[in-house]
Amino acid sequence: MKKIQIVKLSLKNFKGIKSFVLQAEGADLMVFGDNATGKTTIYDAFLWLLFGKDSTNSSKFAIKTLDHKGEVLHGLEHEVEVVLLIDGVVKTLKKVYSEEWTKKRGRADKEFTGHTVDHYVDTVPAKKKEFDAEIGNIISEDVFKLLTSPSYFNEELKWKDRRETLLTLAGADIEDQEVIAADKSLEKLSSILSERPVDKHREIVKKKQKDINEELQKIPVRISEVSRGLPDLNGLDQEELHAESQALEADIGAKQDEVTRLNSGTEVTEQKRLLSEIETEINEIKAEYQAHNQKLVSDLSERIHSKKLEANNIQSTIRSHQQEITSAEQSIARYTEQANGLREDWKAINDRSFTWNDHSHDAGTVCPTCAQSLPEDQIAAAREKAEQAKQTAQDAFNQRKASQLEEVVAEGKRLKNQIESFEQVIEGKKATIESDEVEYQKALNSVQSLEAEYKTAQEKTMDISESFDYQEKVDEKNRINSKIDELKQGAQNAVSAVQNEIVELKEKLSAVKSDLYKFEQSKTGKARISELSVQERDLADRYEELEEQLFLAEHFTRTKTQIIEDRINGKFEFATFKLFETLVNGGVEETCETLYKGVPYSKGLNNAARINVGLDIIRTLSEHYGISVPIFIDNSEAVTELFDINAQTIALTVSGQDKQLRVEYASERHKEAI
Repeated sequence: MKKIQIVKLSLKNFKGIKSFVLQAEGADLMVFGDNATGKTTIYDAFLWLLFGKDSTNSSKFAIKTLDHKGEVLHGLEHEVEVVLLIDGVVKTLKKVYSEEWTKKRGRADKEFTGHTVDHYVDTVPAKKKEFDAEIGNIISEDVFKLLTSPSYFNEELKWKDRRETLLTLAGADIEDQEVIAADKSLEKLSSILSERPVDKHREIVKKKQKDINEELQKIPVRISEVSRGLPDLNGLDQEELHAESQALEADIGAKQDEVTRLNSGTEVTEQKRLLSEIETEINEIKAEYQAHNQKLVSDLSERIHSKKLEANNIQSTIRSHQQEITSAEQSIARYTEQANGLREDWKAINDRSFTWNDHSHDAGTVCPTCAQSLPEDQIAAAREKAEQAKQTAQDAFNQRKASQLEEVVAEGKRLKNQIESFEQVIEGKKATIESDEVEYQKALNSVQSLEAEYKTAQEKTMDISESFDYQEKVDEKNRINSKIDELKQGAQNAVSAVQNEIVELKEKLSAVKSDLYKFEQSKTGKARISELSVQERDLADRYEELEEQLFLAEHFTRTKTQIIEDRINGKFEFATFKLFETLVNGGVEETCETLYKGVPYSKGLNNAARINVGLDIIRTLSEHYGISVPIFIDNSEAVTELFDINAQTIALTVSGQDKQLRVEYASERHKEAI
């Protein structure tokens, strides 16, 4: 187990203590002093040095020294230094709280601008982050507070945090099957849970019970609603009503047949037959007139379309000829330009003349090797040879010139022929276009003439109302309709009387069917009541099953709570803990209450018992965390015998006779007592 002990704790200008040194040397101490002499200040200083807070866990408390008027004494440095022994290794920590005074420009005096805190580790200055890290390596703040004050666990820590600490300490998170195995009456839970946690299953069961209970409350209301809706069947006989209904339906059918017979008399039927024949003949006349008019207009429309198509084709041909003329004219222009170029070429070739550079006199009289004059015979031969060469060259020039002139003349003739050919094409196309334009105009004239005929034909379509045959058939139709109306009027009174009888019969039938429907309503309502009753029994049975499951779950919880409490309480000598509260309805609620001999810590437990219970808790927690730290026991005068614990203790004891702090080693005082 890691052990931390105070060797020396020094205070300077801290909360009214000008200078004080607690020379502990790792031993247990007793610090005596009257009220307000600074006993708790020693503990505050130790906590402030480590964590920046006092014994009430506040970071905002007065550190500075005050004068007799309660005013702050400025310019002082407030220091706390501790020398610790950590598993035999010395570690020194110091913190200095100082005022910061700054002289601003233009001012003669310095002004107070804030505070600074300087940190030291083993007398070496350190940054706050480094200082906090050093302490963190020794022990965490939460664990330290649990282990340094007997009252912290029960008085400063919230009950949920106390409970969580105890559960973690005791490893009390036991498996559900372990609890079931501890009580045979819980065996049925294994098959019910289906690998679901008991707490979760209890929530599900309660939710289901709530839903079932809501449904159970609705069912009587529904049954009552259905019962109130059941029809009154007193004085009604279903079989008699059914027979009466059939008889009334037969009477109504007979009366309707009678109406049909009256409406469809023999003479009326005959007149309707004649009317149908006349209407057929009228439609045939209409069809003939419509076909005649349609054919006349349709023929003209087709001839107009044909002539328009002919005109369009002629116009297209004219455009094609015009394009060919344009192409031929472009070719003539191109060939004419080429012919003009040939005339210039012929003139240039014809103007050429033969030239000859004669060097025979010099070259033929001197030897090219020795530069000596040649003999006369050799000179004459050389001149003859030169004359022959000149003649040969002139002949070749004349032949080449004649050949080139012939080629130019031949190409010129070819171009002339091409031009004449295109001119003939142009003349032919123009003649054709002239002929086509005449035909095109004829086609346009035909279209205009046919369109005029078409318009006239449309205006002169035959009006069927002017037809004698048509008017004769229409008049006959009107006469037949008038006769049918006269025949029907005679039977209308009889039909009206029969229809009134039918209305009365239908009213009676409706009343009978209404009574018959009451039997169907009654049957349906009773079936619904029976269905609801069965549903009510099923829900009640299901609720009872869930009630049994809930009982098992709550019994499981009580068993588990007892196991957990026993497991936790077994780790303490004086302290016991109540972690669960049994409710009136049999349920279990989480809590965390520290007990000593059955007396709750928060209700009537004396100060001595509280301190020793706190020390018992610290002992167990120290073993769990594997570390012991100095324990500050405030108001220790209330305890005649402190709980024996494997840690350095500093007992802060109220002593009215000690107006200044006095320190004794606990071992020496124990010897004196012996």
